[in-house]
Amino acid sequence: MMSGSVGADGDLAGEVDWARVGILNADSEEAPEALRGGKLVTSEEDASAEVLIYFWFKSNVKLQAIHVSSPSAARAPSRARLFANETNLDMNDAAGGAPPTKDFEKIEWGSPGPDGSVAARLEVNFLKFQNLGSLTVHLCREDDDGLPEEGGEPVAVHGFRLVGKA
Repeated sequence: MMSGSVGADGDLAGEVDWARVGILNADSEEAPEALRGGKLVTSEEDASAEVLIYFWFKSNVKLQAIHVSSPSAARAPSRARLFANETNLDMNDAAGGAPPTKDFEKIEWGSPGPDGSVAARLEVNFLKFQNLGSLTVHLCREDDDGLPEEGGEPVAVHGFRLVGKA
């Protein structure tokens, strides 16, 4: 395995094997490159408001937190499920068919910025995310019954940073 680099602030982008990153239910085949560049990634309009992101790393890392931002509170995911070293999950597994390593049942978003965007920092238990060769992230907006929201606005993120150590 080739080693990447970790930013001074713990940014793991240099450790991500971007050629292998995949996103299910995204509205564009270019979604992994958009995610890498901090551009908008949205779920498909005719599907439920959820996306499933697969990250692979160049070498094992230790995840400490995820920073995520969305263009508005109305389009922000309400829940995030993280799966350590689980690469064979489909949307049904991620939405409740498989137990996540960490489940953020209600994401606490910060106050909207001048442009309406919101951001959140999701801290993880460092011990559960050591020797991380891959990370699968399920982001969704749920209805009152805890199911992925159907119809309405697609879920959207435009910033996604993994923070940790190599």
